[in-house]
Amino acid sequence: MKKQHLNVVIQLMIWLALFILQIILLPSWGKFPTIFDDISFYRTIIPEDILIFCIFYLNYLVLVPNLLGKQRKGLYIISSVLIFCLFLFFPVVLDFFFGIKYHGRFGNPKIINHWLGFVGIIILGISLGMRSVQEWLRAEQRNREMEYRRTLTELRSLKTQINPHFLFNTLNTIYALSLKNSENTSTAILRLSTMMRYVLSDAKSDFVPLEKEIEYIEQYIELQKLRSTDKLELDVCIKGDYTSAQIAPLLLIPFIENAFKYGVSSHETSPISLYLFVEEDRLLFEMHNKKFKSEPVGVSGEGIGIANTTRRLQLLYPKRHKLKIEEKDNSYNVRLEIRLKGEQYPLEPTLGNE
Repeated sequence: MKKQHLNVVIQLMIWLALFILQIILLPSWGKFPTIFDDISFYRTIIPEDILIFCIFYLNYLVLVPNLLGKQRKGLYIISSVLIFCLFLFFPVVLDFFFGIKYHGRFGNPKIINHWLGFVGIIILGISLGMRSVQEWLRAEQRNREMEYRRTLTELRSLKTQINPHFLFNTLNTIYALSLKNSENTSTAILRLSTMMRYVLSDAKSDFVPLEKEIEYIEQYIELQKLRSTDKLELDVCIKGDYTSAQIAPLLLIPFIENAFKYGVSSHETSPISLYLFVEEDRLLFEMHNKKFKSEPVGVSGEGIGIANTTRRLQLLYPKRHKLKIEEKDNSYNVRLEIRLKGEQYPLEPTLGNE
């Protein structure tokens, strides 16, 4: 509403400026005590400006949206020709209908005013152009809003998949501990409750403090260490100042889950390295692990984490991330760079990928 009011004020100021400019450019400017003593003011400027003003908004508000905008091009062309003729024969129309003798800017035309005919073409062109640009901008806005809603719906769908996926993997860990009658089962359940609090509360936001996300990652790693064998060789390095940074919740955890799910063996040495570095608005995340065949512990499920995360990165950090996944026969490597600062979805629904 404020934009509409501003638009009206701007248009009124433009019309007023043009009106004043015409008065200043009159050949008789300064020759009369007041402008109202000049006959050209009444028989040229006033009639012309009323005509121009009315035709401009007739075309802008009525003809273009109701004829041209509804594919009634024939009627619009006929209307434009009639308007052109009105400008061309304006002296006759003014005299016949209103009894006003048109004075004219260049002499005193009796029938045809070629200059006004030219002005009529310009007025039709400007009003058509302005309305067309306005309609195009509105269409673009509608398309952006539709794309925004589709993207937001997809993001919500992806986030709803995260929670069951997290719960499945964590319960899988606790189930494995319970089969061994491990004394760590109670500790695992306690850690699970802490992690669930984060998932069900903080992670509902579009973006969370990176510090909390790292705390969650550390909790998850400690939970996985409870069920891992002595074959696990874990190297975790987290550096940088991340106290003021924000990140999409649960964005990195699928890569870590993937490493523990496929990179830990009960028979072979299982090195897993995690590197996370934050400097200003840049986050660098690397994950390296061996790849073994999955060793189910009695509960099976299909992983969706990596594909989910890849799509979320495309939606949340368009043109602000680089993801490289290198999968070989016996190794799996992930390198992810994100520029954390910038316009973050869903504040602006821009799509893209880098």
